[in-house]
Amino acid sequence: MLIDEINLASNEVLQKLLPIIEGRSLVLYERGDLKEIKRHENFRLIGCMNPGNDIGKKELPENVRAKFTEIFVHDISDREDILNLVKKKLGNLVPFETT
Repeated sequence: MLIDEINLASNEVLQKLLPIIEGRSLVLYERGDLKEIKRHENFRLIGCMNPGNDIGKKELPENVRAKFTEIFVHDISDREDILNLVKKKLGNLVPFETT
């Protein structure tokens, strides 16, 4: 799963993501659910963001940021460059198609 501009998510949303990032299950109490939703063993979360010093941006809270491996990427617009970056950093962890 890819979340673009993850640093703009509300604190409530980020707190719901923490158990998933940590490999635990999730319970959606707001819906009235009492059953846990188990995280799939192959689940991966990629959070993208622009630097918090850009106008209108904010930093990701430190407790959430610490759960990610940070990779700084200069502007990339070519699809092949993006695929190569993902392959290099994630290897076989993420199955994807190149078409």
